[in-house]
Amino acid sequence: MASATIPGVYAAALLAVAQDRGTTAAVAESCRKLVDALTPDVLRPLDNPLIGKPAAKAALAGVMANEPKEIADLMQLLVERNRLESAGEILREAIRQHEAHAGIVHVAVRVAGPVSPAFSAEFTDRIRTRRGAGAVLDLTVDPTLIGGFTTRVGDEYVDASVRRQLAEMRQAMLATPVTDTLWAADA
Repeated sequence: MASATIPGVYAAALLAVAQDRGTTAAVAESCRKLVDALTPDVLRPLDNPLIGKPAAKAALAGVMANEPKEIADLMQLLVERNRLESAGEILREAIRQHEAHAGIVHVAVRVAGPVSPAFSAEFTDRIRTRRGAGAVLDLTVDPTLIGGFTTRVGDEYVDASVRRQLAEMRQAMLATPVTDTLWAADA
């Protein structure tokens, strides 16, 4: 269970406070906006003991001035508890928990080449028919598939790629025993 991890506990607490204050949507949006920006490399200088916690908190307060109070308070708490480098993981987990609660399911789809908007719309409709209206298609192009596509929803994986089919044919050919009767005229 993700909420049993340190990021999970902080994320659950952040979302609980946001829900109590009626700011869940704003907090989730802020998490999405900040998650890639608050990398350990960006935050590490603020964790430096030479800077000190008061200076780190003041710097973060200035940077977080336009963010929801819950996010700003979380960052202050992370400085106080020496967990600032975990901010990105905590925000990612908050996004995941919020989306799970909202019924949003991410479907990772890899295709061999660019697809038309019409194909993308039809594929999205089919996924939503099977997964519900909260299904969100995360489409990426992967030319190594040669043709076809793969999908992943949680632990469920479907591989309809040409690359997989070629690999299966190769394995079948390698597994076929070579005998003299293989080359017989009547075979």
